[in-house]
Amino acid sequence: ALAVDLVQLGFLPPESRDDAASIAALLELAFRQASPSAKLSALSFSALVESLSGLARRAPIRIPPYYVLIIRSLAILEGIALGFDPNFKIV
Repeated sequence: ALAVDLVQLGFLPPESRDDAASIAALLELAFRQASPSAKLSALSFSALVESLSGLARRAPIRIPPYYVLIIRSLAILEGIALGFDPNFKIV
């Protein structure tokens, strides 16, 4: 189901549906690295972007340009907000 959704959103090429389990494991690792406490409230968006960038080099994941703009905007906004309030959480 995850692989089908990622194909429909343009993150995976259609032929990678068979690799869903390995890609799901890599995505889980990326989210764990971005939130060591496994709580969504502790998620660092910038760390998630960094983890996903590394993941894109190891798996057939591609990030569509319109998502890249949204991700960069959120990372910048998180950085600005953290400059004013170190306890700021984007989620």
